[in-house]
Order: sequence, then structure tokens, then C-alpha cells
Amino acid sequence: MANLKLVHENREMLSQGIFTPVNESRKRISCPVETFELVSVGRQTPHPDKTGPGEDAFFTTKFCAGVADGVGGWIELNIDSGKYSRMFMECARREAEENEDRDPFSLIRKAFDETDAVGTSTVTIVSIDNGRLYASNVGDSGVLVLRIEPTGIKRILESEPQTHFWNCPKQLGTESHDMPSDADHYDCAVQEGDFVILATDGVLDNLFVHEIMELVENGYSSTDTYEQNAAKIAEAIMIKTHYTSQNRKCETPFSRGSIAHNFEFVGGKLDDITVVVSIVSAVKQQSHVFSSDIFSNLDFDVNAQSPLTQHSSSTEGYQSSDSCEF
Repeated sequence: MANLKLVHENREMLSQGIFTPVNESRKRISCPVETFELVSVGRQTPHPDKTGPGEDAFFTTKFCAGVADGVGGWIELNIDSGKYSRMFMECARREAEENEDRDPFSLIRKAFDETDAVGTSTVTIVSIDNGRLYASNVGDSGVLVLRIEPTGIKRILESEPQTHFWNCPKQLGTESHDMPSDADHYDCAVQEGDFVILATDGVLDNLFVHEIMELVENGYSSTDTYEQNAAKIAEAIMIKTHYTSQNRKCETPFSRGSIAHNFEFVGGKLDDITVVVSIVSAVKQQSHVFSSDIFSNLDFDVNAQSPLTQHSSSTEGYQSSDSCEF
């Protein structure tokens, strides 16, 4: 309505002789529009006692990323739940890339319907769209959004683990009563250079959030590319998690939680380790608008924002298991 009003006002001024039309035909004006994508690097290492790839899996695209932690308890039935988590992530990646689906909850639902392997898994998926990050989570994997500011590093978003009881996360898959509808949803505004950290419980059970924040802040270099920074930080998180998991004396989130639930446990927790580090990157794209009337007597700046070139971003969105370990 505002655009239509502007056109009528221009035509009224033209009829009064205020403006002289240069050309009554529609003019195509090219204006830069800023969009965002994720520059992502994933790192993982299996439990030291495992010979295969482990039960963790992850995927990345330009706009989405996800991690999944297959339930280790299935091994007692000679079933590798890693097949389930890997198929789940592959189905989610395919939907994100081939069908351009950027809704994390939709990706979880579709991957859940398409995955026919036996097993269960936790899952966390994020996507970026119109300057906002959206996340959906089932289980005890999670997402952390960080921002480096002149005064230091700042926590923007942190997901909460979902569990039935201590060390028994919610999980999707074979014979599980948990469903995609049980997912928690998050969203927040993001900007150029923000860090999005996805991790399975192999990381989150061994490193406190402040330790991850320190690794990000100390590892970031303004002279490196986003991909170089993401790779360095992902590697640093994986290595520190690996060493912490083998430390029998340190305090960890898992040892602290165990004591709080009346279980005796000291030190790190051996597990598969998976982390994806993504950095929000701004991408300039050309958007074309049309003007019906260009007037010679009007000082018109095509780079200035006007009612004809304004665009809005939607803020409407989300509210801001390993099997039970045997």
C-alpha cells in the first residue's frame, strides 16, 4: 500500500508540472542485498575402544548443519546404531540441498520418515535464513551461538539437553516413543562473524561452555579466512575434548551431573566426539527493483533505501539417545 501511495503521489506531482518525466517506461534498478550463509567445518573421532567410525554423524551445507549421536546401547544386540545416525544425517542433507528446505524441524521430520535403518539417535539441526539462526533439537547433543566483541566473547544462544532421566537422552528411531514433535526449538538474530557450534554429548559431557568459549576466542584470527578459523577451532575443540575424556581426575559437566544425581563418577567420559564449527558469512547479492517513473528534477539516489527498495525479515519462528546407557 505504501509503494502504491508513493506512485500516486509522484503522478499527482507530475500532473502539477513539478516533475518532468525522463521515461514513462519501467526502469530496472540493481541494488545490493545482504544475505547470510554458514561456512562450516566438522571434526570427529570415535571412542578409543572402537575400530570403526563410531555412532556419531554430521552434515553441512551452505545454509544448514546438523549432528547426530547414535545410541551405543544397540551394540548389545549386535546392531550398529551409527548406520541410523549416518542415514538420518544424509537424508537431512539431501532435503536441505536438493529441495532447499531450511526449516530444521522440517528436516528432522523428513529425515525421520526416510531413515529405515535400525537404531536410535539424538539429533540437532540448525539453519540460517534472513539474518536469523533457527535450531531444533532432540536429545543431548546441542548448539551454542557465540559472538566476539571488542569487550570479549559473548554467549548469544545455548540449547538445553533433553533427557528422560540422568544419562538417558531423548532419541529418535527404532522402538523409541520419542518423536520429532518432542523437539525443542530455538532462534536468534545473528550477524557477520558469529560462531555456531554444534556438538554431540561426547563434547558437551567433557567441556564446560566457558572452555569452549575460550577455545573460540583464543583460536580466532582476523587475518585468517572463515574456513581457516572454523577448521582451527573445530580441531582445537576436538583435541581438548579427547584429552579431557581420558583424564580421570578433572571435573567435567558429566562428573558434576553424576554427583548431583547420586552417582560416583570423577573425570572425563570416553565417547565418540563430534563438533561442527560454523561462521556466519555475509553474501552480497544483486536484487532488481522496478520504478514506473524516473523524474529528471528529482535528486534520486539508487543506493539509498526508499519505500520502493525496503525489504523486511521475518522474526516469526521458533520459541525462544544414546539409548539409556546400559
